[in-house]
Amino acid sequence: MEIARYIWNSEEALELIRRGQPVVLLECPICYPAMENWTFEKIAVLLRSNFQCDVRSSYTHRFTYFDESKNQNGYNFVPPTTKMSMSFDEFNNYIRSSNVTSSSKTFPNLYLQQGLVAEMGPRILEAYKHFSLETAAYIQKVGDWDSLTNNLLLCGKSGFISQLHFDEQENLFAQLHGQKRVRLFHPENWFALYPYPFGHPCDRQSQITLPSTPGVRDLKDPMDIRRFPSFNSHDPIPIELEERYVDLEAGEILYIPQYWFHQMEGLSDNISLSWWFKHKNSTNTDVSTLCKHEISLVAVRRNLEKLLSDFAGSGRKAHNFFLSVASGLTPITYEFNGVTTIAIPKSTTTTTTTSNHHSISLEKTTTQLKRSTDCIENTTSSTHPITLESFLNFPMMPLLETDVMIGKNYLEKLENASEVNFPLWIEIAKKATSYVSLIVKPEEAPGFLQQLARGRFTFEHFAKF
Repeated sequence: MEIARYIWNSEEALELIRRGQPVVLLECPICYPAMENWTFEKIAVLLRSNFQCDVRSSYTHRFTYFDESKNQNGYNFVPPTTKMSMSFDEFNNYIRSSNVTSSSKTFPNLYLQQGLVAEMGPRILEAYKHFSLETAAYIQKVGDWDSLTNNLLLCGKSGFISQLHFDEQENLFAQLHGQKRVRLFHPENWFALYPYPFGHPCDRQSQITLPSTPGVRDLKDPMDIRRFPSFNSHDPIPIELEERYVDLEAGEILYIPQYWFHQMEGLSDNISLSWWFKHKNSTNTDVSTLCKHEISLVAVRRNLEKLLSDFAGSGRKAHNFFLSVASGLTPITYEFNGVTTIAIPKSTTTTTTTSNHHSISLEKTTTQLKRSTDCIENTTSSTHPITLESFLNFPMMPLLETDVMIGKNYLEKLENASEVNFPLWIEIAKKATSYVSLIVKPEEAPGFLQQLARGRFTFEHFAKF
């Protein structure tokens, strides 16, 4: 679905901003008349010649953001791009070279991502004054946002793509030069977009490479089809996924709400400027307050991951817990009507098959599940599988053959490394359900956790982390 365009101060545009919905703002004074000074040639002249800009280098046409300082959990990680610094003049001359194309294998592609700072020099700061700060403040008030945090200057060549990701601030994305295609997904599609786990260097980035055509969910790579079933509509419980997109022209501003996934693609050589505003609940960790806003469920999920990592003593231990839940190896307890009940997802099979067609018995998996249930105290006298009908909002999803097989194989690796800790996982599950029971009904908490695990941690990628 194409994103609607409205005159910036029309009631239609302002209402969409109030509701936290994407909208393209036309004839907005934020851009006019400032944009005439924001071309590649003029920026090269206005910017202080010795100022070093932040630039990313990649041998593909795709740029994925990462922060190696976040890798406190020790994930196996190879940076997808290289960080470097250069003057804007050097950057401009390089991308103008005929040798540099989006498909070049010899010459790396460059993408400039630079925050506007005083050190850029007086001429660029004077050019910045031509943007209408009064208009930005007015839109901020309409959206009921917090303060402006920074402006990010983005410059790239045609064909370059910034990986699908979400941000934790409100964004007025101003297209100053050239054209750029923006593709967006609502935060409720979080489970189908497979972002990297909290604490991974690529935190907030999706693992999915979107098909080139907006609205298409047909993944071609067999490995991707297996890794990302919910995106490719192969999940037992299909997830509706509506993609929105727009081809932004110079002078247009796109409002990208907090937590909306978005991917940028240059349709020509282009320059953009992001206006970042904090959301008033962005630093709030009170789950009951956060969930008054639907999109803040993403914040709740991120808080939960951090909570469990802190409780377990490391993100890797919490990571193992999520895998055990996703593959049905750890039952989840919840408190309901004063009684502790155990929820166990129903398996769709009793055996599974490897790629070489050797049958694998699940007897050991069943034994491990029994070991984990033995760790639970004060439970009801009998356990019962939870079926889809049990939960309306967050159902426990049936386990697939691949779920159980991959979870079982990985758990065997953990046992060899003496990392299996069923009592700890059960305690983590209790902590988690206690937290999310402030969001959903207590009996829905197990389904919430299972979908969290299966959405956030894809099995094929798990071993690579």
